[in-house]
Amino acid sequence: MSEPKSSFKVIDYLYVFILAFAVSLNSTTTLFWIREPQIDPGVFLYVAQRMFYGEMPYRDNFDHKGPLVYIFDYLAELVSPILGPWILDLVLMTATLILFYLTAKLILKNQPAALILVTASAAFIPEFYHGGNTVEMMAMPFIALALYVFCKYFINNTIQNHELILFGLSFAAVLMLRVNMAAPWIVMCIVVVIREIRQKKAAKILKYFLLFVAGAAIVTVPVLIWLFAGRAFNDFIEQYIVFNIKYSKAAGNEFQDGPIYKVFFSFLIKPQIISALVFSIYLCIRKKKLFAVSMTLMLVLSTLASSISGKIFEHYVMAVIPLSIPALASGIKELNDHLKTMNWKQFIAPIAVLVLFGIVPSSVYYSKNGFDTESGMDIDMLQTLQYIEQYTDKDDSIAIYGNRDSILYLSNRRSVSKYSYQSPIATYDKSILDTYFNDIETEKPKLIIVSGTAWGLEMADLAEHVKKFEYEKLPSPGGTIVVIRILN
Repeated sequence: MSEPKSSFKVIDYLYVFILAFAVSLNSTTTLFWIREPQIDPGVFLYVAQRMFYGEMPYRDNFDHKGPLVYIFDYLAELVSPILGPWILDLVLMTATLILFYLTAKLILKNQPAALILVTASAAFIPEFYHGGNTVEMMAMPFIALALYVFCKYFINNTIQNHELILFGLSFAAVLMLRVNMAAPWIVMCIVVVIREIRQKKAAKILKYFLLFVAGAAIVTVPVLIWLFAGRAFNDFIEQYIVFNIKYSKAAGNEFQDGPIYKVFFSFLIKPQIISALVFSIYLCIRKKKLFAVSMTLMLVLSTLASSISGKIFEHYVMAVIPLSIPALASGIKELNDHLKTMNWKQFIAPIAVLVLFGIVPSSVYYSKNGFDTESGMDIDMLQTLQYIEQYTDKDDSIAIYGNRDSILYLSNRRSVSKYSYQSPIATYDKSILDTYFNDIETEKPKLIIVSGTAWGLEMADLAEHVKKFEYEKLPSPGGTIVVIRILN
């Protein structure tokens, strides 16, 4: 009897991998096509690429995300400069969906129903995928891991030492990606303390804390040593902590999409999030259990934390999706009578077919309007990469005005300035543009490339400095990128 059961488990995980593979096809680069990375991933991949040349994040290249972002992308590019980021996405998504499945099965005690919930959850992810290689993508498996440990603790009324270590490790990993995504741990830690005190087991709290810290140290200590050794620690503090405080405080200015409450509700009404919240509130009222309260608080707090920038970037929602799994699974579990009489297995095949067809992106069929149908790359981008190959050598630096580090990454060229992009960061710190223009005048890059993504920047400011050189403007087929060649 044990052999069929074991083989069925393998089929479950194979099915989850197929789901993850389908979701990963929303990446800008896959086995089947290569396209330009989105804006944020372009920065991450460029910073990671420069690490191969002995450069350090923060010290040599400005960015305000956590250090694990560049370490992950460095490892991905080590595997393959082109396919590595997609392989990383596939691994992360597979781990995430497996943890979704384990959590759902733990709560539901019903294998087919757990697979259906994971399938439905996977169907929502492409809306927030944003081309892959996002900070949220990297954080999802760690958030899902912590939730699995948390749910297991509540259901089994016990927790193993290694699970506490993993709980702390996952917290530190998310903290080293982006601070506001670590919001669920605030709720989970407080709830664990309350539960232990209520059960008159307060003596265990110190042990839990020490194991949690030990797990967190596994991630934080090597990363901090690496930053210290690379003389990048002070820059890390300035960019990851000080600058991000400025960034968060600026919510509501002209470069934001609105006040925090507006962004919060735009995220909250996403179908999977609002469904999970309704279930968790219902369970709070009906069951009056600490677990239901914790699910509600985590959903609200994490959605709020994702809103503090004031920007409605869909990929921010990915950090909240793992939190919906325990709430949805608990809500479905309330339909106990139906679960006992309904044959959930009959729903898996048709739902899987529908979802897989929905997940595989329409972007595999490249539009002939503005794109090269053979490469899937923007025509202006292809022309720009040809100019870079024609007019510069591998050791030359170039300048990007705006925010399109994917040009640097795809051409494997160094930015003339530490501030490889200036938009929108220069709107929060005016000294950034002064440094950038000074670097242009000092180094005189062979090419200055003005991207179409230059929010808050003025062409007149660049022209004031470019006119000091003899230059020519190179032809651009689509007019979305301006390439200026410095002649003297």
